[in-house]
Amino acid sequence: MPPPEGKAEDLCIWFITCFFFLLILSGGIFLVLYITQPEDDETGWFPIVGMALIAIPWIFWILTCLYRTIMPWYKSPPTEAVAAPVESQVCSPGEGRRVRFGETTVIGTQDVGDAVNGTAEGAAASDSSLGSHEREVPLALSI
Repeated sequence: MPPPEGKAEDLCIWFITCFFFLLILSGGIFLVLYITQPEDDETGWFPIVGMALIAIPWIFWILTCLYRTIMPWYKSPPTEAVAAPVESQVCSPGEGRRVRFGETTVIGTQDVGDAVNGTAEGAAASDSSLGSHEREVPLALSI
């Protein structure tokens, strides 16, 4: 899922990128100082700190990849109460036919038979596919 566009997200990505760059750069500086400085008690901790600073972005990206891999299989239970389906009347008294598409209700008052057979529009419609029962046949899948 692509992130939504906006300056707040862009700034956050730039901040994290610069932070990881500074961690790697400072870890590299500690490793270079360990190599170039003579060995004594004061420089003994340089390689440990250098490797830890370089490892932090790697650990972050590995954990991010594990999270993105594991989370699609984890399905949390629904937190919202699911509304019970409402029985809609096919022919309500006095209003015509109702068809419910999700939250939208379409009310039609004109009978399909009257539209096809009784008017000039019905004569034109009888030649088209609107009057045919062919549109009710499912499409055949050809592979």
